[in-house]
Amino acid sequence: MVRRRVDRLEGEALTQTVLSRRKRLYREIATIVAEQVPIVYLFNADYVYAYRKRLRGFSPNAFLPTWNAYRWKLSDAPQL
Repeated sequence: MVRRRVDRLEGEALTQTVLSRRKRLYREIATIVAEQVPIVYLFNADYVYAYRKRLRGFSPNAFLPTWNAYRWKLSDAPQL
C-alpha cells in the first residue's frame, strides 16, 4: 500500500514542471519514507580528502564523494 502511494507520487513528481509542486510531492514522499521505513545508522563516516586548491566545486558527502563530479572544474591559476 505504501509502496504504491510512493510510486504514484514519484511518477507525478517526475512529470511536474512547476518547481513548488514538485517540491511538495518530494516532501510528501520523504515524509512517508521517514515514517514507514526504519533506518539504523551503523556508523557515521568521517573522511579526510586531499585535493588541489585549483579544484572548484568539490563537495563530498558521507555516502558518495563523487556525487557532484559533473560540477568539478580546475581553475587556471591556484588561489592562495
